[in-house]
Amino acid sequence: MADPAVKRVVIDIIRSPEDKREYRALEFTNGLQAMLISDPTTDKSSAALDVHIGSLSDPSNISGLAHFCEHMLFLGTQKYPKENEYSQFLSEHAGSSNAFTSGEHTNYYFDVSHEHLQGALDRFAQFFLCPLFDESCKDREVNAVDSEHEKNLMNDAWRLFQLEKATGNPNHPFSKFGTGYIVFSGPRRANGVQGLRFIIQSEKAPHYLESRVEAFLCTMEKAVEEMSEEAFQKHIQALAIRRLDKPKKLSAECAKYWGEIISQQYNFDRDNIEVAYLKTLTKDHVMNFYRERLRVEAPKRHKVSVHVLSRELDTCPIVGEFPSQNDVNLAPAPSLPQPTLVQDMTEFKRNLPLFPLAKPHINFMAAKL
Repeated sequence: MADPAVKRVVIDIIRSPEDKREYRALEFTNGLQAMLISDPTTDKSSAALDVHIGSLSDPSNISGLAHFCEHMLFLGTQKYPKENEYSQFLSEHAGSSNAFTSGEHTNYYFDVSHEHLQGALDRFAQFFLCPLFDESCKDREVNAVDSEHEKNLMNDAWRLFQLEKATGNPNHPFSKFGTGYIVFSGPRRANGVQGLRFIIQSEKAPHYLESRVEAFLCTMEKAVEEMSEEAFQKHIQALAIRRLDKPKKLSAECAKYWGEIISQQYNFDRDNIEVAYLKTLTKDHVMNFYRERLRVEAPKRHKVSVHVLSRELDTCPIVGEFPSQNDVNLAPAPSLPQPTLVQDMTEFKRNLPLFPLAKPHINFMAAKL
């Protein structure tokens, strides 16, 4: 029986003869258009929604409104009012999400394990049905958008883009404000050593940003302690699925194996080995690791914090109290020592302690003998 909400179905989609995927296009009575793609070889399901409205549609007296709206949709809906419900559901089921605002488009997208697509779609759809636009989050997200803009002031690509806007017709929407950002965080492995890395670019003082990273790390202990066993196992399963994801590009696969060669580890089955070990972990294992290596006062903690200063600063700013450092809406930040300005990089590196490299997984020298 035909669905009354579907106005038109298109199955003769033009595609490459080598493309073995199946396609179907739908047009709904409310004007929404959708493209369905079936690919039995993929290891995840995904969805994206593009709204044909971007920064060019901002009111002339409220620059950045489209970008601000993009941020606010992630912060709770009537059906799922918890602020991080969407991202938490995805992270528990090997998923991820993101969004961007351009001149004429705002795009939201996610991926998730196949069996949880329906749950992810339900949470995703609420963005466009009943977002809360919680006023308590308003100032924080305004500051986030403003920080992105301030960061881009020193980026040559954004400067050229703004120059192009400034030399255009001031009465055309192209001359309006528009900006974006990247803040990176995640694990990093080099020479057999695993670390956690944060890279942040902002107009705020480096030691303030460092204090916010430390505050985030402090919240991890409570989050893991209060996590139910069921939720913990969901995270384990999600991490295992993500770790076993096959590289999508040949360049990524080459980099993966080349990294094993240049580090002299030669562990070409690392993913399967580490996932097998991952599935044996308990909450106690994670808590012990955190207390020994991640907590601020952890006995086995090794940390380096690099502050790259703008040309306007002659030295490291003095560590002090920041008006928003212990804002009621933010996790309390631990106190930090006064940073030291490195004048001689060679001498600084020479004075650092040395640690032995991890033993190779395969000892080719012994194998030759």
